[in-house]
Amino acid sequence: SAQWNNSGNFYVGRYGDGSLSIADNAVVENVNGYIGVDTATAGVVTVSGSGTWDNSGSLHVGNAGSGRLTITDTATVKAGDIRVGFGPASSGVLELNGGTLEAANVRKGNGTGTFSINGGTLKATGSNTAFISGFSALTLGSGGAIIDSNGFNVASLSALSGTGELVKNGAGILTLDGAASTGFTGNTTVNP
Repeated sequence: SAQWNNSGNFYVGRYGDGSLSIADNAVVENVNGYIGVDTATAGVVTVSGSGTWDNSGSLHVGNAGSGRLTITDTATVKAGDIRVGFGPASSGVLELNGGTLEAANVRKGNGTGTFSINGGTLKATGSNTAFISGFSALTLGSGGAIIDSNGFNVASLSALSGTGELVKNGAGILTLDGAASTGFTGNTTVNP
């Protein structure tokens, strides 16, 4: 498998549009990741197969421009602070359609941003009272969503929508605010 280790930041769509595909067993490691870096640029990243993108710092999906991150299959993406639509004129789309997204938190920034889970797992890396926040809704597709609190106490401040099942795995507490706990029509399963 291919491995790309960066001691600095990783930019996709900085001085122009850019795309990155991390597939099969490929691994990309860096400090901070930026998709759609500058105004009027677009960046697209797809992580599929058993690919891994490990950001030891933060990850911006739509920094000042337009960004899209799609995770499928059994792929893994890791980051600390994830911002979707970071800057005021930016737009970001985060699609967890399989695999695992490990993060300290996932937040919408000052731009426009959407976050959907359709068969993937969102795994906490620490306790956070605003683990998911800022989105008008976290959309659960027909494939459902797994939130693994991983031994930590986490909370979603964004409403949930969609028809998919919400599964809570792992030790620790997952708290949904009032709007979030009534904003979707799927089943809910809590596992130990």
